[in-house]
Amino acid sequence: MGNILHLEQFKLREAAVFDINRFCSQDLGLRISPSFCFGPDDRIFVMGSCFAAELCRALNGLGFAAKDAGQGFKYNVFSMLQALGWALADDFGEHLLAPLKDGRCFDGHRHPFVAYDTPETGVLEHRAVLTRVRKAVLEADVIVLTLGLVEVWHDSIADVWLNQTPPATLITQTDRFHVHATTHAQNLHAFQTLLLRLREVNPACRVVCSVSPVPLKATFCDDDVLVANCYSKSTLRSVVSEATEALRRDHAMSIDYFPAYELATLRPREEVWCETIRNNEPDGRHVRCDFVHGVIMKLFLDHYVEAGVGP
Repeated sequence: MGNILHLEQFKLREAAVFDINRFCSQDLGLRISPSFCFGPDDRIFVMGSCFAAELCRALNGLGFAAKDAGQGFKYNVFSMLQALGWALADDFGEHLLAPLKDGRCFDGHRHPFVAYDTPETGVLEHRAVLTRVRKAVLEADVIVLTLGLVEVWHDSIADVWLNQTPPATLITQTDRFHVHATTHAQNLHAFQTLLLRLREVNPACRVVCSVSPVPLKATFCDDDVLVANCYSKSTLRSVVSEATEALRRDHAMSIDYFPAYELATLRPREEVWCETIRNNEPDGRHVRCDFVHGVIMKLFLDHYVEAGVGP
């Protein structure tokens, strides 16, 4: 791109030029330009993986009305889109559950793992969650979406995507479930469809998008897990940028990207990642609580919460 003397003639803004000294700052000196802020009366709905859940907790701590409607984590955009569709149509049936060897049934669209004694119980409980999701989406002033991964299991019988890996017995004993490293085009189409559906049912909502920095624990595809993770995060990071720009340009949607992914992945590992997790099990995948709240959430709240709101 040229040396420093060459770049100086363009009069680029400071944040547009690489500066190694920025890596000494916990927040990387990132330039955040929100297009809106949260007010004390705003109702906030979160959907996605870890960042959405952490933000929900942080905002509740500040006294905001933030909720995930009890749906738990949503790890891929296809599950998010399906959940929204089922919620708005009040449509979730027994065919979406899979029978287990012990007589129970598996709901691959929830997280954490849920198995029900009867299909009827599973459908009733899931529909109760979807009812809360529908209400939260329709009432939300702000919606926060966090994308997690692109390696997704597909149910060939129900023709739907899963939100989690099926039990090993279901994979080995049936030909119902298959894993896919979904493509950029598939994820972009699904995410744009999700955003347009949100805009259709709640035209006034403002949206914040992010990508979870938490890497894959394992891959079921042929690649090395580190290579698979790089593909997953790179795909989602590109998808979010393309989708948000398109929705702003073509539909005048109030939508921002927040760089939680960059904050975590561009800082030294020892500052960001937990060395151990439950029972001293080696980790290195989950972001330390002090980094989440002291860096990521602080930067978010400093820019997105109206001055004078909260402690």
